[in-house]
Amino acid sequence: MEKCIEVFREDIFYPEKRDKINEKLITVFKTELPAETLNKFSQNQLEELSERVLQSLTIVMEFMDKGIKGLLSGDVTLYMLQSIESSLEKHHSNLLLTSNDLEQLLLKQEEANKIRKMMENMKSPSKNKFYTQSNEKFKNSVYLPDIGIDVPMTTNQQSSAFTTHIDEANLERLQARYNLLQEGLSQDISKKKTEINTVINSVYNEVLETAFGLDKYRIPYYGIKYPERENPINLFQRQLKIEELSFELSHAKYKSTLESLIKIGKADQLASSHRIVLHWLKSIQNAVQEQQRIFLRRSSLDNEKGKPSFYILQMPSDKIASICVMHLMKTLFRQFIRDLGDPNRTDSVLLDLTRDFSAGNVKTPAITLFSDLGDLFSKELKNHITSSKRRGGITDKIEKHLLVEDSQIGVIPKHTQLKIGAFLTNIMCKNLKYSVGRKRHLLLRTQVLRQSRTKEIGYVLFNKSFIENFISEIDKVHDLNIHVERSLPMIYKPAPWKNINFGAYYLKQTKMAKVMAHFKEANNLLRKGDLSEICNALNVVSEIKWRVNKHVLEMIEYIWSIGGGLGEIPKRFNERPITAELFRKAKFKDKLRLIKEHQRNMETHALRCEFLLRLSIAQSFKNVNTLYFPHNIDFRGRAYPIPPHLNHMGADISRGILEFAEGEALGKEGFYWLKVHLANVMGKDKLPFDDRVKYVDSIINVIHRCAEDPRNSLEWIQSENPWQTLAVMREVSLAQKSGSPEDYVTN
Repeated sequence: MEKCIEVFREDIFYPEKRDKINEKLITVFKTELPAETLNKFSQNQLEELSERVLQSLTIVMEFMDKGIKGLLSGDVTLYMLQSIESSLEKHHSNLLLTSNDLEQLLLKQEEANKIRKMMENMKSPSKNKFYTQSNEKFKNSVYLPDIGIDVPMTTNQQSSAFTTHIDEANLERLQARYNLLQEGLSQDISKKKTEINTVINSVYNEVLETAFGLDKYRIPYYGIKYPERENPINLFQRQLKIEELSFELSHAKYKSTLESLIKIGKADQLASSHRIVLHWLKSIQNAVQEQQRIFLRRSSLDNEKGKPSFYILQMPSDKIASICVMHLMKTLFRQFIRDLGDPNRTDSVLLDLTRDFSAGNVKTPAITLFSDLGDLFSKELKNHITSSKRRGGITDKIEKHLLVEDSQIGVIPKHTQLKIGAFLTNIMCKNLKYSVGRKRHLLLRTQVLRQSRTKEIGYVLFNKSFIENFISEIDKVHDLNIHVERSLPMIYKPAPWKNINFGAYYLKQTKMAKVMAHFKEANNLLRKGDLSEICNALNVVSEIKWRVNKHVLEMIEYIWSIGGGLGEIPKRFNERPITAELFRKAKFKDKLRLIKEHQRNMETHALRCEFLLRLSIAQSFKNVNTLYFPHNIDFRGRAYPIPPHLNHMGADISRGILEFAEGEALGKEGFYWLKVHLANVMGKDKLPFDDRVKYVDSIINVIHRCAEDPRNSLEWIQSENPWQTLAVMREVSLAQKSGSPEDYVTN
């Protein structure tokens, strides 16, 4: 069956190949079926079987395609078919019973319609079609052929059956029968249809949930190979699903991991970093739930939107907990790495390594944390409300795939955002704890420093040594669930920029210009100025189609699997962890060396996190043949891709791993400029153009060797930009070997 599905996915989109699917299916049967089974089938039976398989697969795809959240062809797998079969079996009895009831009701409706037509004929003499029965038994009646009812006639009627009206008594009898049939019939039919639709929707939703759970970024298991041939509604709905991820992905992963391990009695096997984050999420969720109950008891849910409680009650407690913990971890790591990267902080690192957990703190301004949390809460609330309304059937907010501004959804004033941020920070300070032995300590504490006689600044302090150990635990398992970035590449064409607030992503609110909020003059100019040309320029670069270079990605995965440390890929593991105990036991002359080694380990960890994020995104989108990178501008007017980790303006590894989705033939001069490009990425960009081409020609044998076997021929890895070099070497080699470089199609 897996082979049949593969043939179906490959050929269903091409009219010229579609007619040959049956032949290919028969070939699959002959190849895959055992000989003793195959001998039982004649050629006609094999053709009939292939026709049935093709028809079934087509029905599955069309059924899912017609749904408002239809699936893509990449979702049609054996697992998907088994899921559909299981769901159908579960709901089959209810569906069959309801269908039988509906059939009976429809028969009654058909009988009622016939009686109604008959009564209309009775009232119109020229249309009477009744005739007298010749049988002696029915000589005193008129037979109504449409419904098989015999209506008795009077003596006068017997003499002129074809021209006489049936008396009023008989008409009343028919009317009574009609009323009896019609009584509640429409409501019953409507009810049964609703029940059938409910069952069908249940089957559909179960399969949909299975499909959307196949990959963490909601990408089909087999990717999206022919996006231009997919139903646009499907692609668009899938894009909305990707944007809805936010913090839910991290929270759901931790929650499911914990629940599965608890079920089998092995929760102790969670990494300590996982257990800490799970405990924090649960603690904050419980604290927020308690506060929400207090707000409700105090009747705080009113129309006064200036109160933080009004907004906090609109957000689920688990999502608030995710916002707090994930943002806190991001803030702590960023601050911690910044401190480690400062050469003037060496003494503080030395002190932290020699002290216990209660010593050594890193601080961040409280107002910054308040502002960031409040702003993040505001965005998440808007997304939550918009998503909930969309799931509830409000789809008119998106017209022609463009986001429509709605100023009433999730708008929180800035001063209220700060209050919400302070409220969430207070909850974290009271509930986030860590253990040292049997003792429990608060992770965060507040501090107020007097800057002048009239000005005081508040800080939030956290323990640096604890975070250092926490990072080392995460580093051991290379787990990046807490680092998930929601600004991902898009699989559907980005929404055109219309103004400074709306464009690019469809659900995630994104600003066209990265301008600080306190830069009021610039913000006023952006709101009042004519931005049409800037919008058009951003739309052009945002609509460029990209895809992942699978050959380069495969080589990156290989180097990472053997331990990294080559081609700008960081080492997979540190040589040794530098602990406080090791530092205390070292001799004085070795302590400075240990400090430097410890600092290198932390810098490597930062590089490792960045690399793993990039690799994770590339692996998830590798089978999607069309990607988009929405752009916005900074305060200087420079355009940059919004997805931060994987884009064509990133480091060498990001540039090498991406290529254009739409290839073009090189043409007469294209091969010349492809060689120039190869020389440029190899560091020969200062030479004249002709000399660059000569340089490439001089190493053509090396290029062929590296393109054919990059694992063993590592000359490419010594270049200035190794991953771009490898990608271009392969293109130059293939173009050269094609025999007609000007006709070679390159991406």
